[in-house]
Amino acid sequence: MAPAAVSAATPAAAAATSVRRPSEGTTGGGGEDGELGTGVNTNHGPALSRADLLKPLQSLNDATPANKTALFIQKLRLCSVLFDWNETTGASAEQVQRDARAKEVKRQQLLELVEYIGKNKNIYTEQVLQEIVHMVSYNLFRALPPKAEVTGGGEGSDEDDPVFEPSWPHLQIVYEFFLRFIVSSDVDLRTLKKYINGSFVLRVLELFDSEDHRERDYLKTILHRIYAKFMSLRAFIRKAINNVFYVFIYDTEKHNGIAELLEILGSIINGFALPLKQVRFPFSHFPLRAALNFWQLVPCLFRSIAVLHLLLLSGILLTCVCVICCLLLFVLLFCVFCRSTKRSFARC
Repeated sequence: MAPAAVSAATPAAAAATSVRRPSEGTTGGGGEDGELGTGVNTNHGPALSRADLLKPLQSLNDATPANKTALFIQKLRLCSVLFDWNETTGASAEQVQRDARAKEVKRQQLLELVEYIGKNKNIYTEQVLQEIVHMVSYNLFRALPPKAEVTGGGEGSDEDDPVFEPSWPHLQIVYEFFLRFIVSSDVDLRTLKKYINGSFVLRVLELFDSEDHRERDYLKTILHRIYAKFMSLRAFIRKAINNVFYVFIYDTEKHNGIAELLEILGSIINGFALPLKQVRFPFSHFPLRAALNFWQLVPCLFRSIAVLHLLLLSGILLTCVCVICCLLLFVLLFCVFCRSTKRSFARC
């Protein structure tokens, strides 16, 4: 089920001293070749900053049809400007106020982009598709903070306390934008396959380890939509999820998104068609000590058993039909043999 709609409430101002640039490796990070690891070339013009966000810019609703595409691309590039949401000291009151204004402007620009793609058709040129994937990649693909070590236990333990992503006021709208984009029937799939590829899927899977359950909910819905829409990626996605499970079981023994990945697998199993091809079910390798913590594994097992049960019944039915056909053929041959033998005796 899709996450809740984007809230229009103004987020609390947070101090930020600098814009994270892609070259600094603070997000999904471009390398020396100017790529994000998703097949998207990011060398397409001067980098924008918070100062550009504070400049007045025309609304997409007020733009002429001839200028809408260029303005759309400009706003996508502005929304690629990143912030440091961690609290910092030493910033002046004026700097803090400017940062808060720039964050709010970006939030409003993102909301305008969500509204624009929801109300307009035939807006996805190849350049626009590249800019969309570029903006989404720069905002979402980032190094996740290290997991907090939980010490002690009992009533005072903070193990079950929720952890929230500081940049969620922007991330939520980016996720909502990307979700509406990925489910749109107006996008040319052949062109989009250049950018939504195996590397992109792997970066999405990395984000499932986020400690913010709201982000994992969006990721679950988005990955399921990608699986449904891109048939060429289905086998790759299943194997990639399988690898996440192997790393969880035999290496880290801790991953925040196992429950969501199991829910995705449950939906995938429901969609398996008969005759069933040779498919390996990743959760069949789960040791009991890991499975006991995830009730999502139970429906996956029931669904896989149901599919295998149908497959077994189909095999039994097919075997019965073959046996019946063989018996009928034997009876037919026996009747022919008896008739021919009777005729031979009659001639004698």
